[in-house]
Amino acid sequence: MLLGTELALTVLSLALILVAAEIFTNAVEWLGVRLRLDSGVVGSILAAVGTAMPETIIPVVAIAKDIANNQLHTPESESQAIGMGAIIGAPFMLSTLAFFIVGLTYYVARRKDNRPTEFTASARVFRTDIEFFLVAFSIGIGMGLINHFWRLPYWITAAVGLCTIILYFYYVMQMFRLGEQQADNSVDAEDVGHDEELHPLWLTRWYLGPKTEPKKRFIVVQLGLALMMMFFGAHMFVEHLSPLALAWGIDPLILALLITPVATELPEKFNSVLWVNRGKDTLALGNISGALVFQSTFPVAIGLWFLDWDLGPASPAFIGSVLGILGALLVYSGLRRTGKVNPKLLLAAGSLYIIYIVIVVLHISGMIHLDVPHLVGHGGAH
Repeated sequence: MLLGTELALTVLSLALILVAAEIFTNAVEWLGVRLRLDSGVVGSILAAVGTAMPETIIPVVAIAKDIANNQLHTPESESQAIGMGAIIGAPFMLSTLAFFIVGLTYYVARRKDNRPTEFTASARVFRTDIEFFLVAFSIGIGMGLINHFWRLPYWITAAVGLCTIILYFYYVMQMFRLGEQQADNSVDAEDVGHDEELHPLWLTRWYLGPKTEPKKRFIVVQLGLALMMMFFGAHMFVEHLSPLALAWGIDPLILALLITPVATELPEKFNSVLWVNRGKDTLALGNISGALVFQSTFPVAIGLWFLDWDLGPASPAFIGSVLGILGALLVYSGLRRTGKVNPKLLLAAGSLYIIYIVIVVLHISGMIHLDVPHLVGHGGAH
């Protein structure tokens, strides 16, 4: 009975997170319209950051829970494992399973609409996103590998975390410049979409009617409400995931790496599927690739600052991160060769997710052994 309650509350918390992300994204899209932003900026920054909130809040809440319980230095802390799993699992899921779903959606839409063999998205926007992701995530994972063999002073780890944050702000500046350069591009102009193509703002659709353009203050209020819902849902999720993992005999790190991101990445997948069906490829791909950049900077910085960022070669987190990088490289290689985004390569990236599932199943069955690390917080000194 108790286990059933924990499961129900976990599902409820995930549902709350996903609803909040949809409300957040709805407001973000309206903000893009009101600010007259390019589709690359809307997809890769505004929508991507909005839908990345659930995955970002989960490690923050997990670490805060350990701080509140004076367990930041406790190696057996499941909350630390959940935090690490959420940080590594999100980019891995985006560059494998999410790419696969978007590629599959394009093939289905192509059968109905007689579309080109490749996406009509802005290749330059997508290429910029992938390049920044590969640089930022490789730095973060490299630090984890170095820490496994040679423990660096905390100030170096913290400084690298700060550098990833600075890198993201540099990326934002580059995207705005790119948006200005492509302002007259006809493909992007179609992708941006006008306010009548957007779903009405949730907060005012009954109050002002579906045809009225919402004021900025209503958009900001909806953003704030959605963030509060996300935070509460993430807190519930962290609170009830650990008992489930222990009851099922699954290490919380593996559970958080394999299962949590599937659910928390649903906003990106769902929005991208809708955008592909509407022919807005720049928004669809930018929502995924922009989230990759965000997830490889801010959450990784949190991990570098507050977790024992130790990623051994045989750890589930390191294997997942390498597969995630390979998925992005696979798609990027085709983009470099042809200058277009090939949906076949997006489908191929999904095979890496299957490989990871096989590795985890073999570990659980005892056929292979993964190095599941005990995570502790730095707490400011080494």
